[in-house]
Amino acid sequence: MAKNKPKTTVAEPTSKKKTSKESPPEDRKKPSRGLVVGENFGWTGKLPVTLLNEHCQKQKWNKCQYDMMRKSNGYVGVVTLSWENPKTREVITVKYIPTYSPRETSNEARHMVATFVLHRINYIKNMKMLLPIIFRDYWTELESERLQLLKDDKTLHDKKYNTDPFSVVMEQQKAKAEKEKEHTARQNQNLRTHKPVVNIGQKSASPVASPSPKDSIPRGAWEHAPLMDIPSDMRVEIEKSVQKHLEWDSVEHRKEVNQSDTVVKKLAGLGFRESHVKEALQYTSEFVDALEWLIFHIPEDDLPVLFAKSSKDSQVSLTVSQNLKTELVLKRLRNSGFDEDEIVRVYKETGEDEVETAVQLTKLLANKAEGVSVEDQSQDIWDQEVEAIKSTREATLLDKRIISVPLNPIGVGERVIDLKIMKSTNYPNEIPGIQLVVAEKHNLANYVKLSIVKSLLDTLHVGECMIFSIIEWLEENMIKVINNPGPLVTYQKDTRITNEAVGVEKESKTRRRVRQNEDNIKLSYQNRAATLQESLIERGKLPVSKKASEIVKAINENKITLITGETGSGKSTQIVQYILDDLNSKGDFSTTVFCTQPRRISALGLASRISEERGDKLGQETGYMIRGENKIGPTTRLTFLTTGILLRMLQNITKDEDHAIFDNLGYIFIDEVHERSVDSDFLLIILRDILKKFPKLRVVLMSATIKVDKFNEFFRKPLVHKHVEGRTFPITDFYLDDILIELDYSMEVGGEVVKPRADSPFFKSGNINYDLLAQLVLHVDKKLSSRENAGSILIFLPGVPEINRAIKAINSLGDFWTLPLHSSLSSQEQKKVFQSSRGQRKVVVSTNIAETSITIPDCVVVIDSGRSKSMFFDTTLNSTKLVEEWCSQAEIKQRRGRSGRVTDGTCYHLYTKDTENSMLLQPIPEIMRVRLENLYLIVKSMGVKNVENFIASGLDSPDQSALLSAKTFLQDVGALEGEKLTTLGQYLSYLPTDPHTGKLLLLGCIFGCLDFCSALAAISSVGSIFAHSMENRDKIKTITESFSDNQGDFVAMANIYFAYLDSPTKKFMTENCLSYNALRDISSTRQQYYQLLSEMGFTTSPTVPKNIAKPNYNMIRAIVVGSFYPNVARVQYPPKKFLKSSQGAIEADADARLTKYWVKKESPNVQDSPLAATRVFIHPSSIMFGKNSTGFEIDDELESQFTREDGSIDLDKARQVIPLNKPLPSSKHTFIAYRSSHFSNKLYINGITPSNTLTTLLFGGSFDYDLHPTSGSPSNGIILDKWLPVRTWCKNGVLIKQVRKLLDSYMDSRLSKVGATGDKDDIVQIIEKAVCL
Repeated sequence: MAKNKPKTTVAEPTSKKKTSKESPPEDRKKPSRGLVVGENFGWTGKLPVTLLNEHCQKQKWNKCQYDMMRKSNGYVGVVTLSWENPKTREVITVKYIPTYSPRETSNEARHMVATFVLHRINYIKNMKMLLPIIFRDYWTELESERLQLLKDDKTLHDKKYNTDPFSVVMEQQKAKAEKEKEHTARQNQNLRTHKPVVNIGQKSASPVASPSPKDSIPRGAWEHAPLMDIPSDMRVEIEKSVQKHLEWDSVEHRKEVNQSDTVVKKLAGLGFRESHVKEALQYTSEFVDALEWLIFHIPEDDLPVLFAKSSKDSQVSLTVSQNLKTELVLKRLRNSGFDEDEIVRVYKETGEDEVETAVQLTKLLANKAEGVSVEDQSQDIWDQEVEAIKSTREATLLDKRIISVPLNPIGVGERVIDLKIMKSTNYPNEIPGIQLVVAEKHNLANYVKLSIVKSLLDTLHVGECMIFSIIEWLEENMIKVINNPGPLVTYQKDTRITNEAVGVEKESKTRRRVRQNEDNIKLSYQNRAATLQESLIERGKLPVSKKASEIVKAINENKITLITGETGSGKSTQIVQYILDDLNSKGDFSTTVFCTQPRRISALGLASRISEERGDKLGQETGYMIRGENKIGPTTRLTFLTTGILLRMLQNITKDEDHAIFDNLGYIFIDEVHERSVDSDFLLIILRDILKKFPKLRVVLMSATIKVDKFNEFFRKPLVHKHVEGRTFPITDFYLDDILIELDYSMEVGGEVVKPRADSPFFKSGNINYDLLAQLVLHVDKKLSSRENAGSILIFLPGVPEINRAIKAINSLGDFWTLPLHSSLSSQEQKKVFQSSRGQRKVVVSTNIAETSITIPDCVVVIDSGRSKSMFFDTTLNSTKLVEEWCSQAEIKQRRGRSGRVTDGTCYHLYTKDTENSMLLQPIPEIMRVRLENLYLIVKSMGVKNVENFIASGLDSPDQSALLSAKTFLQDVGALEGEKLTTLGQYLSYLPTDPHTGKLLLLGCIFGCLDFCSALAAISSVGSIFAHSMENRDKIKTITESFSDNQGDFVAMANIYFAYLDSPTKKFMTENCLSYNALRDISSTRQQYYQLLSEMGFTTSPTVPKNIAKPNYNMIRAIVVGSFYPNVARVQYPPKKFLKSSQGAIEADADARLTKYWVKKESPNVQDSPLAATRVFIHPSSIMFGKNSTGFEIDDELESQFTREDGSIDLDKARQVIPLNKPLPSSKHTFIAYRSSHFSNKLYINGITPSNTLTTLLFGGSFDYDLHPTSGSPSNGIILDKWLPVRTWCKNGVLIKQVRKLLDSYMDSRLSKVGATGDKDDIVQIIEKAVCL
């Protein structure tokens, strides 16, 4: 359909039918036909209306009907086509309503709609050349829309664009009729299998008017929603376990009597017994709460018809009996009203005697134990009494020991209940078996039957004939018990869980600090005096040494100092030492220095370098602290640490709770401040706001290039600024055009040898030619060798895949020592780049990690691709995108400077000078482009009320949508409740992880799964455990599946890790493509988690246990869902495929690729429904990716290949063509949790863990279950997170709601008390039962 957008046309003259006071601007002669086609005044061909009329005549359709509608801004036409079906004489009409913008005249509008209809019914002919230009352009627009629809939805396309629109209508009518026929058949079947039942003693329900739910869900959405059913026996078991922990609304503020009477009338009007309603109001005060209480406590078989379970609430299941006789006996014994388990138990104890079983079951209801005396004439007495009964009323002797008597109880009616009495062995000295058998189409709840019999037994006199007394009492008193069968609640609520956390004082969550040992520090300094003096001479050669005293003075005299230094000036290694030397010279051996670095490799490299310069071991005077690893001791005074580590240490600084860190800290250096990471920007805000509290503290900002004015504005005063000249040697630049000429580079394209131009689209768009890169390395190597220069080459590429591809290309041309350098490598692997070459040319291929802070000592040549990859968070998709783009000019300058540190350097730019001039001057600050959940959480934990204003006070303010997304995310995780930080959120803020990983650890503690969950958390933090390459990706997928136990990718990696711990051999690592460094980092990180959790009081042991228990996968999956929510997708399976044969339908394997996955749509448009969802795709590397895909379409031709002459299916032959009877997947899960998502050409999710509906409801986001009846009907089910409907029976819905409340309360209480939380109790057992369903 045409888009409603303005078209560039010239206005027509006014129609003759209208009068106008103004004359046309030009009085020129125009053909009459030109009056309707705008500028095409000379058009003499046929117009659209004529062409459409001729087409209809040719097809023998009726005459076209045009309806012109006048709108405020012009005319719009509507066309109705009609045709008479010669067989049925039915006139079929098709109406076409275009959406073009209104036209000025009705004639033009008429031709526009005719063009629209012609395109719909005759697009296969290129008719646009027959039309005037204005309509020809419109045809072109319509064709582009048609092609797009064909690409998106072929089925819809074929319905809209069809040469015979009436056949489409008839097909739709036929499909609708078949659907209605199926619906009617299902209704009739339901009536046969679920006949209307009258609950004895209950009034029929009357509709109650009440407000509808806030977010109404369309009927169609409920029909296609997933069904969640709980088996009755399991539901009853969970209900019994949950009952004693229930917390219903308090009734301290009792409503007025008349309002309570109103609630009673409303609930009684729904069919509930008045006695039960009044009991419910003893525990609740609101209508909805009372309704939920009743549905929860009233047994399934006594619920009013309005709330009774129907076929749509159930999943079909078949039970095949192994012993038909036993099954019939048990069916009769169920009339007693007892649970089936109890019936089976007694039946076996009595030697499978039906009569004796009924007697013993009846005895269970007697209040007092009777002393049974033997009666020798028992049978004679029984026979005489039976004869007397039969003579006075209708009775049937079913067996010599069983009599059945129809009852006529007051208020119940005739032929509704039969009494069945079974003779006991010593009757009448022993009570007989008593059963109440209810007629078909009537129902009497089991607990009511038991209450009736129990009340009856209280009146019987053992030793006398009892049959007549039993009949008389039941007919007179049964209705009283039915109307008031007794209280539903007979348990005492357990308040232990809710009360145990009251008044508990939280344990301090500070890190354990290393106390300074001043005597040892002083002694070490004295012992190294000579070494330090020698080192000072060598260090004096650096440019920064000329301003050493000036810089030290400026730092000591100012709270904040800004130091900029060019590449090679020595600012990162020397200034911190000048401060340390100054302190030592003053006899101050207690003051400490922190220096933050943006990357781990920088912290490690600088700590190692300075330790060496100062003649000390790493970890003594100088140390480092990075994630999962630190090397500091009692004598450490200079600590290099990542910015994130320092942020965690300063977290409580605004609360006046934790100032121990500042006892000895005198200086904080923030290096590479120009990189503008989220952590460094946040750290600057904190330091700016706390400097007044700590007068001795000095802050030093260091950078290569920086906008001084921006920092002056941020700190609200001019900063003292010192600049240090660099010590770089001359650098020669070669740009792409120079490189192509120098190499005389040519390449083969389509069989021809061509010489690419530097300004070609290929290079201008940032593509990397790896052959050119390898040839350039070979060329540079030859030039350096000719000069006897053994220096190394540093190549900058955007990412790891590009690095691997470049190394492969370089190694194919020569013998080089190629080393990758990126953040995913371990610190040991990263350190290799500092080593000297081993007779080969060292070629370091790096991401932007080598731009700053680290110096490769022998680097003489830089080859720069000019490209980098950065993470950008898309708030509309709620996912991150790794975007490759051109670097900024500041980054290019940094890369270039790496080549002139030790000698004359050369920089080869794989782009032109014009491209460089078009780059941004500075990179986009990280806070403007990444997720902000961690930042938001830490700021909130600091006690900041207005987080948005606090973050906005930084150097740059992030987009408000990113902050809103972070806030919503934390609310979904459970870290925030409205604007308040929850107990969970407080603990998450103390863990040095993202919220997902932190919650995984805490839930692992709560549910006794920390051993396994700590491994999952470490894997989530460290990354993949595999040594990935293009060659082994299929093997890795196979290995992952073999360890998955059908639990998905995430659990599979943990299983592989534990298998490695059981067999830590090189052979195991090689066979399973494992990365030793990743495994080691996981173990280190896992140990760090245990240490932190021990300090926080969640576990008694600070060390990782050697042995782990066999994991409870049901609980593990639940914890993963709870931890990574809202990263949960709904699974939509494709319809089943069947092969028809004379022997029936045979199910074939459906195409797994047709399975769809949906997540909640972030930032929905105004026109979107509450159910708006976004489709996501499982990443191909996942074992959950559709590996069972067959791609087969079972058509007639395919079926004929394996169909016998008699019409039956040759199964052996069929299996050779298409897989049969294979489930997809082996156990259909309704939801999947995922670790992360990213957008490339599609929105992909990875790190998959399957889950079921109940687990997702209990551990996922909030859900609504509104029991307000509308038009007399209860809710269809649960609405998860306000967008996803889940069909379920009301009793299941209320149970899930109560279990969820219990779970949330339990977790909050566990988080609110000090001490280990690994011990299981009955709450955990309830949850374990629930997640197993």
